[in-house]
Amino acid sequence: VLGLSLFFVSALLGRILGAGDCKLLAAVGALLGPQLLLWVMLYTALAGGVFAIVVALWRGVLGRSAKAVWQAVYFRLAMKMPMDITTADARMRLPYAIAICAGGLIALWRHGVI
Repeated sequence: VLGLSLFFVSALLGRILGAGDCKLLAAVGALLGPQLLLWVMLYTALAGGVFAIVVALWRGVLGRSAKAVWQAVYFRLAMKMPMDITTADARMRLPYAIAICAGGLIALWRHGVI
């Protein structure tokens, strides 16, 4: 339920996570339980940030990506405009399932499951 609720939060903010990513987090939450899912989400956010910086550096779009993030946050908070990942340049998008997988593995390792 907690993982699936991310889909609704994402939809309210304006599609910042894909439906597949939300379903993956819902499946992880169903398998691991809500308490471990919170840790998975924390480690996923950290891994996703590192992954995004590495990918942006690799593709040479770090400056443009940072500017786009600040503009999206400003438009969302100040002007109440929704954020939408569907309009992003293909070079600025990344598969978040990799970060979810890394966050899940880190959470399992840190909490002694594996």
